Amino acid sequence: MAGTAGLGGTLALLPGGSFGTTPGAEVTVITWASQSGEFATVSGVQQASGLDLAVGYGGTGLGVQTRRRGDVDGDGVVTPADQAIVGTPR
Repeated sequence: MAGTAGLGGTLALLPGGSFGTTPGAEVTVITWASQSGEFATVSGVQQASGLDLAVGYGGTGLGVQTRRRGDVDGDGVVTPADQAIVGTPR
């Protein structure tokens, strides 16, 4: 997108093709010259086989990465460090 991307509302992530089946896979969803706002809601982040999709806003676009469920820091493994990021469950 050449201009400013005004984001808001819901970003619905739908399964399709082979993306999302390998932890660490990444795809750029949209690129922009500048951005205003963020999506209020992101749906479809929990995928089959214990994988989640993580959305990341960058300076020039929005990307989605496949992560193992619980891998908060995106390093490819679920460790106590991930639990430290989100806190102790009650």
